[in-house]
Amino acid sequence: APAILVAMFALLASVIILSQRIPARAAYDQKLYHVPSIQQFADALPAFDPWDYLSATTPGYHIFYALVYRATSGSLISLQFLSALIAAAFFGLLASMIARKPSQAVLATCALCLPLLASPYTLYPSVFILPDMLGWLCVLIILAISLRDRITPAWLALASAVLVMLVMTRQIHVWVAGPLVFATALQSLDFSAKITWLSPRTLARAALRSLPAILACIPAVVLLALFVRYWGGLVPPRFQGWYPTRTVVDMVLSPAGAFFLTMTGIYGCFFLPFIIEPLRDLWHRHRTWLLAALALGALIALLPDTTYNYEAGRRTGVWNLTQRLPTIANHTSPIILLGTVWGALVLTALLWAQPLRHRLIYLCTIAAYCAAMSASQETWQRYFDPMVLMLLVLLSAQSSAAHPAQFAPRWQSAGRTLGPALLAALLLVQSALPFVKSDATTMNAPPPPAKSEVHQGAEPPVLFPPPEKPAGKRFWPF
Repeated sequence: APAILVAMFALLASVIILSQRIPARAAYDQKLYHVPSIQQFADALPAFDPWDYLSATTPGYHIFYALVYRATSGSLISLQFLSALIAAAFFGLLASMIARKPSQAVLATCALCLPLLASPYTLYPSVFILPDMLGWLCVLIILAISLRDRITPAWLALASAVLVMLVMTRQIHVWVAGPLVFATALQSLDFSAKITWLSPRTLARAALRSLPAILACIPAVVLLALFVRYWGGLVPPRFQGWYPTRTVVDMVLSPAGAFFLTMTGIYGCFFLPFIIEPLRDLWHRHRTWLLAALALGALIALLPDTTYNYEAGRRTGVWNLTQRLPTIANHTSPIILLGTVWGALVLTALLWAQPLRHRLIYLCTIAAYCAAMSASQETWQRYFDPMVLMLLVLLSAQSSAAHPAQFAPRWQSAGRTLGPALLAALLLVQSALPFVKSDATTMNAPPPPAKSEVHQGAEPPVLFPPPEKPAGKRFWPF
């Protein structure tokens, strides 16, 4: 299954790369921000200064690509194939994680992964010069380690190295250290004893067991602290006005959790055959959990402002639909409210199908991710889609293993393949439309305008003057 999925991706990626066409949305980020940053570091090699460059992310991706850029005499198509290689590793790892589940057929495994392959928010970074997929590959590796039944010191050493790479690539993904530490702590608990694993003595032993994982995370945390100290913030100085510091109140009132659940609910409609059995089981055995999930979903949706607001970062994707419908008290979008409540129900059902330890790890993962997303006001769909789809795929695979297809009705068994495949087809159409529209351009065409006609608010960072570096400012404190 991993080989078939990677081959399918390789064929699709080769066609796109060799066409040398690029949609306007991808061209904007690639040509105005990421390629200039890569060229800047390539010109400065072997020395480089991460004080000012045209990306709000940490510079690891750009330095890595700068080395390849120099080695290939400035070949952008080589960088595209490097992006495809990174994405192929991501899809191969994802498919291998699913294929290990009991009674998971090859066709079903490939179908489950297809939505991630077809989504424009993963396909575009997979074939163009954008840092997203390198970050998601590192996230998936650490999640795969966290979900292991036994996390040995060797696996922790690998997770530590990958976490450093991840923080060097996209600093916001430091959240994945939380599930790693939590998963390591849970190793010492006996979940067969439903009461005693919550005793103070057992929890103290779990906290002690987490110490090696905490130590494994220290290099990444120190690296992030060095960047924060050097920049005076979580992003380079040029972008600090674009991404202002958020208070705790801002983060609590962020719509990140509501939007995550809304996207889970929307995409979850295509995963219904995986949800029906655990939902029925919950309804008969733990109806209170379902009612609690509905109430929590409603609270998460009603607390923040979920109306369309361009300047507040509530735009693009599903947010554009909220603009077309009436709101509740100029505060709550009915789409987000219904989507959040339904998404909470979908997530509860899929989590119920997981072993208890995995269920807790996934809950920690979702909480840590939403907390990280609340640190920025930009609640864009492209930040959420990969995570939502990745979790739906992993959770659905375990649900299928817990409720094998041979014991399910024929329509339900077929739906486990057809549902994700239909979603993938719709997402592939969404990805393909910009290529056939007039807003697609070529890789070597001039960059698009930095400020489009629909742009609102402050000037984009590419137009900002370079920030002045204080005298004596150094990245390393020694």
